Amino acid sequence: MSSFCFFSPGSKLAWIRFLSALLDEEQKLFDENDEEIEDLQSKALKVFVTAATPDEVCQWYINNLKAIKYGEVIYSFEDCRNGVTSPVEYDLQYYESTDFEQQYEYDTLIYDGKWVESCLAARAKSSDGKLLRGGNFAWDYISEYDGRVSLNVSIQDISFDFEKKLYKPRTMIWISFVEHAEY
Repeated sequence: MSSFCFFSPGSKLAWIRFLSALLDEEQKLFDENDEEIEDLQSKALKVFVTAATPDEVCQWYINNLKAIKYGEVIYSFEDCRNGVTSPVEYDLQYYESTDFEQQYEYDTLIYDGKWVESCLAARAKSSDGKLLRGGNFAWDYISEYDGRVSLNVSIQDISFDFEKKLYKPRTMIWISFVEHAEY
């Protein structure tokens, strides 16, 4: 998934077209990534966009899914029968210092990292001073047909329109479901 949004907030029709194009692009990537899975039984993808920040969205998922940090718990996949799921694990991604650097092609500014940094200045920072870009949540269970079902939720900041230099908090939520024939 791309890191930033190049959409200019405007008319409702433009917004609907943007969301439709975004879903089409994400569906194409999702389909391409799953072409080589030999035991694929079924899959589904849903993409949503909200005006909430990635911080708010990630916190909502952490709280409501009772998610734990990736790698904190070791579990046996055999325990994921009869409707029992694995723990919901999450991994958060933060903006890197390079995201706030100016990038030039010859003498032309092609990426204004200082502007990005100024737009994010009011957002909450982690305990080590980082700004949240997004996160991933994942869990599995064994279906009634003994197949492995994987659920993933990816959250990504898409708040920036670099062309018009507009910042408007927007977060994309990408939810996928993949069922394999066997676990």
